[in-house]
Amino acid sequence: MGSRRIVLTFDIENDCSSDLFEGIRLGLPKILRLLRKYKIPATFFVTGEVAERFPKVIQNLSANYEVGCHGFYHESFNKIDPRKVKLLKSAKQLLEEITGAPILGFRAPYLKVSQELFNALVKLNFKYDSSLAWFKINHWRLSSRLKEFWLMFPNVYFRFPLGLSLFKIGCFLNKLPVLYFHPWEGIDVRSLFLNHPNYFRVIFTRPDRWLNSGDQFIFLLSKFIKFQIKHGVTFQTLRDLYSEISNSS
Repeated sequence: MGSRRIVLTFDIENDCSSDLFEGIRLGLPKILRLLRKYKIPATFFVTGEVAERFPKVIQNLSANYEVGCHGFYHESFNKIDPRKVKLLKSAKQLLEEITGAPILGFRAPYLKVSQELFNALVKLNFKYDSSLAWFKINHWRLSSRLKEFWLMFPNVYFRFPLGLSLFKIGCFLNKLPVLYFHPWEGIDVRSLFLNHPNYFRVIFTRPDRWLNSGDQFIFLLSKFIKFQIKHGVTFQTLRDLYSEISNSS
């Protein structure tokens, strides 16, 4: 085992806050081919809505990778109420029925969290959370009784100029880098907005959504994985890390 470790995670959801799921249909297969090619384990945080629409996809996914929960309708949890807790419980139960395994981990959509959310996660028997990010100052003051796996960088930085170099350096400096991406990044996101009434405004104001998406994203991710393997890095799932920490405590 290499002395350094990295965790690749992917949030499985609707495309860019739309009602489309092209990322599941076209982007996810590209990512899975890449992971199989390099024999890389990964953790996938799945919404209940995706599990409901694509149960066979998620069932097949769980045969080789860890599946965690990402809410039901990709709702934010910076404010929480009984309805959201009920949806969260339903999402966890649905994922467990489809995968046939306990769902241990959670990631909040948009990384929007609250102290009340963490309390609800404990009551619903989640074991770890990966919603907190070093790049969000408001997260620093929160506390959780769950094991927290903090995110290193915003995913969008990876697709920006010099982003690949930034991630390489960050992974060398970080003790346990946890990275997150989305299947819709594996498709040309601009194609999703072709029928948008304000296409050009969206393209110019939200380059973070479409820049270097599609095949370029897959190319960058492949280069990143090859670089880390060359330097002796071990890839792991969050479930395996959680089990390792639990067994050693």
